Amino acid sequence: ACGFVRPHVPLVAPAKYFDLYDRDSMEAPVVPEHDLEDVPQIIRNYKRNSTTYGVTPELHKGLLEAYYASIS
Repeated sequence: ACGFVRPHVPLVAPAKYFDLYDRDSMEAPVVPEHDLEDVPQIIRNYKRNSTTYGVTPELHKGLLEAYYASIS
């Protein structure tokens, strides 16, 4: 996918670009437990039902791999 600012979903790229990256060696970011304490309440309400939006560490690695493939 192409975007003026950055790639956007769907993050689709030829397999040769995915092959450049090793998903298993990627590290999903760790979000500190109290990360949102300095964020206004109205913004925190968007995140009140989940701390990860259903994105598991393994899925996050796949998203990173797809993003990197899209910008290669």
